[in-house]
Amino acid sequence: MILSEADALELIRQEFAKVGVILRRNCEITGFTRTVPDTEERDQDNEPHSRRYPAKQIQASWNFDFASEDGSLAIEFLTMQDETRESFWKDRWARSVISHDLPELAQRLRGDFATRTEGDPVAIGLFFDPLPRTTVWDPERKKNIPRPGSSFAALSEEERSSLDREKRRELLLRDARELLREQVRFFLDWAQREGRLPAPAPEG
Repeated sequence: MILSEADALELIRQEFAKVGVILRRNCEITGFTRTVPDTEERDQDNEPHSRRYPAKQIQASWNFDFASEDGSLAIEFLTMQDETRESFWKDRWARSVISHDLPELAQRLRGDFATRTEGDPVAIGLFFDPLPRTTVWDPERKKNIPRPGSSFAALSEEERSSLDREKRRELLLRDARELLREQVRFFLDWAQREGRLPAPAPEG
């Protein structure tokens, strides 16, 4: 993980402040349905070696990182720790194999949060570490290569090999911040179009 959670949350707070939205820390949203593993119920499908637990639905809550002062927005920054926790139930035999697919996790959680039927409407923004891995597997070359689109990937192999560790991290950190900023601005653009941004607090 290139961008620390603290740095990410501060970047998110600053981007919202630019459009006049003040965020407060920690907000629990209740009243939605989640699909979770039924770890107490054994599979009844005559597959004793089934790799997945049966699923069940429960009423759930989620403690978000931020909320707007009027409670109309809830914001969460997803990390690899969230993905690891959420992935543990998927496969009882391969719990150590985690994909760190944060976009997939965000999509799954959006589906869960959309089931909320109680309380005032809340627009939920889910953001995630844009560079959980600095390399990706290239099946043709059969080796890890720099993530496409990154500043690091734009350099030649000779230029990359000449960079020291600190310079590499500086380039990746810059990319991570910019990609996260794009996520936040995309959400803010949507919220503004839909009339979901709270009115700025009056000055004075």
